Amino acid sequence: MKKLKILFFLSALILSSCKNLETDIDRVAPPLKSAKGDGYIFRNYISYDKSYELVEGNNIKIILKVKNEDIEKIDIIANSKKYKTESIGSIGEYEYFEGKIPNKEEMNFYFEISDGNLTYYFGEQGTFNKKEIEPLKYIGNLNKQLNSESKLWYKVNIDTFYNGQIENDPIFNEYGPESFSEPNDVRIKELVDNWGTQEVKKILGQFEVSNWRENFNKKSQWEKKAESVYGQESENTKRYGGDFKGLLAKKDYFKEMKINILWISSPFYSYSNSKEDIIDYKHISPDYGTFYTSNKSEFKILNSGENIENTNSDEYFVEFLKEFHKENVKVVSDIVLDYVSYRFLPFQDILKNGKESKYWDWFNIKESSKEYLYNGTSDEGVIIKNGERYRNSFVKVHQNLSKEEIQEIQNWNRNHMDYDSFGANREIVKLNLKNKDVQNYLKESAKKWLDLGLDGYVIKIRDTSNDDFYKDFEEDLNKDNKYIFKYDMIDNRNTKLDKKEILNYEFVDSFQKFYSSTTGFKSEDLYTSIYLENRNINAVTFIEGTDIDRLNSSMINGEREVDTNNKQTFNYKGIDPSIINPNVPNLYKQAIALEFFLSGDKSIYYGSEKFMWGGDIPHNKKPMIWDEYVPYYQESDYISKYKDYKNLLDGKVLFDEVEGTIKYTVKGSKDIEDFYRKIINISIDNKEILHKGTLNKLKAADNVLIISKEFDGNMIILAINRSGKEEKIIIETGRGKNLVNVLNGEKKDILNREAEIVIPAYGTLIYKKNK
Repeated sequence: MKKLKILFFLSALILSSCKNLETDIDRVAPPLKSAKGDGYIFRNYISYDKSYELVEGNNIKIILKVKNEDIEKIDIIANSKKYKTESIGSIGEYEYFEGKIPNKEEMNFYFEISDGNLTYYFGEQGTFNKKEIEPLKYIGNLNKQLNSESKLWYKVNIDTFYNGQIENDPIFNEYGPESFSEPNDVRIKELVDNWGTQEVKKILGQFEVSNWRENFNKKSQWEKKAESVYGQESENTKRYGGDFKGLLAKKDYFKEMKINILWISSPFYSYSNSKEDIIDYKHISPDYGTFYTSNKSEFKILNSGENIENTNSDEYFVEFLKEFHKENVKVVSDIVLDYVSYRFLPFQDILKNGKESKYWDWFNIKESSKEYLYNGTSDEGVIIKNGERYRNSFVKVHQNLSKEEIQEIQNWNRNHMDYDSFGANREIVKLNLKNKDVQNYLKESAKKWLDLGLDGYVIKIRDTSNDDFYKDFEEDLNKDNKYIFKYDMIDNRNTKLDKKEILNYEFVDSFQKFYSSTTGFKSEDLYTSIYLENRNINAVTFIEGTDIDRLNSSMINGEREVDTNNKQTFNYKGIDPSIINPNVPNLYKQAIALEFFLSGDKSIYYGSEKFMWGGDIPHNKKPMIWDEYVPYYQESDYISKYKDYKNLLDGKVLFDEVEGTIKYTVKGSKDIEDFYRKIINISIDNKEILHKGTLNKLKAADNVLIISKEFDGNMIILAINRSGKEEKIIIETGRGKNLVNVLNGEKKDILNREAEIVIPAYGTLIYKKNK
């Protein structure tokens, strides 16, 4: 009995010491710099991501992410057996360790992390106490996916892709018809009821659709007025008139590009060019389809909330889908579910009726009885105190008021009510996605378009607190896995969503850093990023997109954060990058080739194949360059940005000292477009090896990266050289006769399982091995 007591005491002491160890370490200030073997583990950096699970034969490869240069050794404990891991490289602050364990249908495992004399265990949670480990669970689910083929996506911004008909060109923008003077055309004038009903200082004059070939940075009269009234909010409000008929007009272009999936920007009813701040999810915007339904204005029908099953624009969208399906092209659409326009009819009902509205709980609104000084002309809701006129934060709208008064009161309510908006933008209102009625409305709306032929959604998420709703949304609408569902969320670190289905901005960030002159991002870092991305065969790989700078512009602008908050500032060089650095097109080809070398689907952002340039929104959404619009007007930028480049730019641009601008010609690149077509054909001809092949690193120096893919005895090799110096390198190829350069037919002999290749300055080589 005495021995048992001693044993119990010792085990309690050991358990207590483990807990004390964790407490003691928490009290120790972390070292200024991580170092292997120093006995300190940066536990907040440790994470396991299921999207990196990769089945390879009878094994599964898994990866643990830790702080860079922090951990000496990591072992995987699976089914009571220990398996080693190796570091595969680092990206920024993180280092990645990979291990291989036998693949079973179901399995529990955890990580044993060692540094110095310290051991830490990581499963569902981390602990220093081995007895407290909650293992991670693996359920085999990847084998069935290996037979799927890689698809080619093409992302378009509808408004700036191609104007197929001028009859449906926008007649106002997101400022609304109430901000513009009545147009001269009587038929257009009758489409809406509230032209110019805002206060005089906010009437912006006549609305004009921007000229497709015009200088993108030139401001129209209404833009100049908008900037004086609204400040920078006006910079993303141009409209160009692109529509569904324009997409159909370019159907042969998509066919020539071998596109499998057309990815369109949000087409749902909205006043803005992005259509992300939606007014009505159940209808298509008239400026993409047609303005009339049975000779009735679609604007009036939609804004009244009249219950019409389908407008002519809705029907046109359905025909549009059918036409692409005839070409075996699927169509997926962007959709935003976590916020809406303040013009969204349920929110408009709240602006009229306050808490009496049945939609009150659709949003997050705080009640307030606060009073504000009021100096307007209407007496509605006015309270006189000490000779001053006041109003409450909410004033109810009555039927006997004029439309001008109703407009004024609703504007007052929107400006003074306390509701959750998207950042500081009060015109974008957050939905309460915890509300069942909101959930049902969104599901019903999205299901309508799936039933009518849409092939899926890319759900753009900016509020990451509603993961449970998004999971439920997809489960309800995609029970049979019939549709395509992807998630576009730049910050996905803490998401509960399946990261295999989330667009990978970290991968895009690696390309922007690698080709920037200011980051010190090396070939080894880029390879690590490629190695990780290649594991996800469900991925949609891309190097440019709606919410980030175009890559070629990043190459001349130094490091940029990949997020949605960047602007093309007064320091940002918006010029055609090849004017400043003629090597940029060749570097751009490298990025294209690297993207197509990976497993999973690939996506081209419209205009990438034309070498279009620009910073973040709106400069990455300029009008598409088409041969039939040549010649384009010259684009401009501020001279002040280019003081250090004057000698370089002499003879290449026009200097206008009076306006303080430089001007340069807008044109597409036939060379880049031809290279895209070559790469697409190469990827089709080698689809099995590129999609299913094993990725290997043959060489990674500061500026040179050579990688290969092998499958079923076949090998394809990609080599890039980021520097201005030719590089001769001997690579291991294994058994074979020779290497054939698939870009130009040149052959290299293989001797003793090796071949010497010469990579030109800024060059790209693609070889296939002949057995």
